[in-house]
Amino acid sequence: MGVKKLLKFLPKKLRHSVFRESLSLPWNLDLNIQFKFVTDQAEFLAALRVLHDGYVGKSFMKPDPLKIRLTPHHLMPSTMMAIAKINGVVVATMSLIRDNPIGLPMEKIFDLSQLRTRGEVLCEFSSLAISPKYRGNGGHLLHSFFRFFYRYIRTWCGVDHFVVAVNPSMAELYEAFYLFRPFQALSLAPSYQFVNGAPAVPLFLPLSDFEADLKKTYLKKTLRKNLFYFLQSSNANSDLYPCPEYFQVRSTIITPSFIQELREAILI
Repeated sequence: MGVKKLLKFLPKKLRHSVFRESLSLPWNLDLNIQFKFVTDQAEFLAALRVLHDGYVGKSFMKPDPLKIRLTPHHLMPSTMMAIAKINGVVVATMSLIRDNPIGLPMEKIFDLSQLRTRGEVLCEFSSLAISPKYRGNGGHLLHSFFRFFYRYIRTWCGVDHFVVAVNPSMAELYEAFYLFRPFQALSLAPSYQFVNGAPAVPLFLPLSDFEADLKKTYLKKTLRKNLFYFLQSSNANSDLYPCPEYFQVRSTIITPSFIQELREAILI
């Protein structure tokens, strides 16, 4: 019997502890890797192509003739699209979709009202894709990408809860590593059209408790396995944030002229 099958028989708490023991965090990150938010049309299109290829590869969408994955949420001023670049080439992308007039993508199938009882602001992690060449190595790129987002979130984002709809195969890793929680009143959706009918599990992360819970969970771990200290640490190639003006949550590149330029670039 394989290790993965054996793990299924362990209690959830113990299973998560085993997952965390597998961490090998990349403290000495390759200096050729740069994490940043998209700032121009070329980066925007490159991110959409990486996202397209990643989603097609996992059967989360059908191939698009333009070889991009573009959703209405990508064009909302409340969305922040981040990328990882290696030697100037975009190899990964992820988006933060903040509460907005058209709602969050996962609200198409999940009722998130239980998180809005006191007017809380939500933000969805969405559109994660990493080029196949950089998916391995113990998740080094993914963990470093999460650190980039976390450090931005802590300073500028102004939200109460993070939510995510993930494939069931990834749900426990989000819970074990990043301490996302399952919804008590919501369960797996067997078909989520946003990802071509694949199943999805809803998870949430209350930011008010996150730092204390993270510290408690990882306090006695060695450096290579200590996600709390990893997220707290800075890195010269992952702290390139936009500088919002006073009282602004964020700035945006999604302007009418940008959309027109993007439309023309896509149609060429």
